Amino acid sequence: MSTHSWPDSEARSPKWTGRLRMELAERRGRTEIQSLVEEGALRLSRPVYGVGPDPQLYLIHVGGGCVEGDVYELTVVCHTGSRAVLTTQSATKVYKSPVRPVTQSLAIELAPGGCLDFRPDVIIPYEDARYHQRTHVRMSSSARLLYSEILTPGWSADGQWFRYSECRSWLTVWVDDRPVLYDHQWLCPGATFSGLGQMEGYTHYGSLLVMGYELSHPTHNVLAESVQNLGVQGCVGLSPLPGPGFMVRVFGLSTDEVEQVFHVVRGRIWREWYGAMPQRLRKY
Repeated sequence: MSTHSWPDSEARSPKWTGRLRMELAERRGRTEIQSLVEEGALRLSRPVYGVGPDPQLYLIHVGGGCVEGDVYELTVVCHTGSRAVLTTQSATKVYKSPVRPVTQSLAIELAPGGCLDFRPDVIIPYEDARYHQRTHVRMSSSARLLYSEILTPGWSADGQWFRYSECRSWLTVWVDDRPVLYDHQWLCPGATFSGLGQMEGYTHYGSLLVMGYELSHPTHNVLAESVQNLGVQGCVGLSPLPGPGFMVRVFGLSTDEVEQVFHVVRGRIWREWYGAMPQRLRKY
């Protein structure tokens, strides 16, 4: 592994709170970090190898959370044949930011045969928090991607849900230089936010993107039955995408409900792709 400074480090803008760029490469049958650039509040753990050649990588925020005006940039490049599981050390806690939002930009590049399973912990916006996240994926048609995000409302002084100001998420996916997905989620709480047409009475929201997997009707039925057998009280939707791929949306009453659904879906995908079950990542 090599660690370098940013090419423009001398002329860099001081606005960055933290940024990180990693490149992964397959060497002698296992994936290793080819290069790593860290700056500001973002760090990366050493690779953790479990069963198989794929490392688990942990993003570390050295501060206690995100505050008004914070700007983060993360770039992940998976070269040909490389595979990894990427997660965060803990939840993304977004504190009061009434004027300038906390902003995070994520770029994912997947070469032919590259595979990334990105499982960040939950995003928790607290009272008066504003959070903007932009995710841009460019991948080969022979690459594979699992990408999830979960939003849970944070604590407020009066004990009420949904006291954050807004959470916005933009997701774009290009496959072989062809746009296949543009997804914009804008949650802006108001007096009727938990009612019909918005959170539908639920408190937690999650989405899981799977790219590089052709969703057949039998598989759709198996996934639907597996989710039903969990007995969760949430609402789950599944939509096929070009690319090929599909998106899973979940409204739930707890983080655990959303994670259970995602684990079932990941389990099905992992068994078909790798002949194994995904490991549950223990952090607490």
